[in-house]
Amino acid sequence: MIGYIFIIFCIAGLITLLYWTILSYSFYRFKPDEIVYSGVYPGVSIIISYKNAKDHISATIQSILNQNYSKFEIIAINDFSNDGGEERLQAIKDKRLRLKKAHQNSPGKKSALTDGISLSHYDLLLFTDADCIPSSPFWIKSMVDTLLSDSKNDMVLGYSPLISKPGLLNLFVRYETFLTAFQYFGFALLKIPYMGVGRNIMYRKSLFYSTNGFSSHANVISGDDDLFVNDAASMASIAVNTDPKSFVYSQAKSTLKSYLVQKSRHISTSIHYRTRHRILLTLFALSHMTLYLILISACFSGLLPLEILAGILLLKWTIQTLLHFIIMEKMKVADIAKWFPLMDVLTFLFYITVPVFSLFNKDEW
Repeated sequence: MIGYIFIIFCIAGLITLLYWTILSYSFYRFKPDEIVYSGVYPGVSIIISYKNAKDHISATIQSILNQNYSKFEIIAINDFSNDGGEERLQAIKDKRLRLKKAHQNSPGKKSALTDGISLSHYDLLLFTDADCIPSSPFWIKSMVDTLLSDSKNDMVLGYSPLISKPGLLNLFVRYETFLTAFQYFGFALLKIPYMGVGRNIMYRKSLFYSTNGFSSHANVISGDDDLFVNDAASMASIAVNTDPKSFVYSQAKSTLKSYLVQKSRHISTSIHYRTRHRILLTLFALSHMTLYLILISACFSGLLPLEILAGILLLKWTIQTLLHFIIMEKMKVADIAKWFPLMDVLTFLFYITVPVFSLFNKDEW
């Protein structure tokens, strides 16, 4: 029996390190400095759906209006807000800002975003959320550079880190956001893209219509970003942008419950991914969980001495830290690297907690 458990433990550890090694290798092979576009820059339609976001929407719009890009429009879609957010936007007098209203009050953002896309003037569509702030005046340019650096590209996956604040929850939420980006960037670089985030994504309007928009998952409340990428993956060339000038920052959830509600919603969406993507992501999480479950069981049962357990964990943490430290620096979360052992343990608890929370709190998400 002990022999079988040890074999399972070794397999889980091997899968974990294999994932981290392959995904890290995809980052190290990626040469973003080679992304160059020298032609005439086209117009860009930036689409933002907002609902009861008066505390954030004005700052977001103003930060985008300050972008150093010659030709763009912002389509701000009021998705049936009732907090006076639109009135605040009306005070911004800039012809590049177009204020529109969603025609249908539906759960999620898909209907409002579809309205915005239909009203856009340009083929290049760039999306973000109502509480997001670009990290630099060159966000638009950087995303366009990446898309147009190869004529085959139809979509660019951007990165949206979270604003750093004191506290363990913020630290872990920022780490989990990095881990998610590490996965979806890494798989995209391996030519098996499966998701992106709506806080920072660009694609062609022609791609949206050729994939019939959000119609294949219209019954799913969320998924305007990841499920659309999942649909487009089989027919589009998808690039990634890791240039810090293209990052878009947003606020992290400030309470554990609100964070778990958000992640439960994400899990409910991921079950609609393509089969191969679900298998890859499940193996990633399952190997991580199995490793810790066996270690914990062995610790309490006495099957393995504590010094062996400590040595195994130290080896695992050392290898993973070496693999991703440079990547974390590039993604502007290097301050989390020293906390990796704690983050790794919390990730194990996260993988167990979210499905249980999701099961008993469906009405909240």
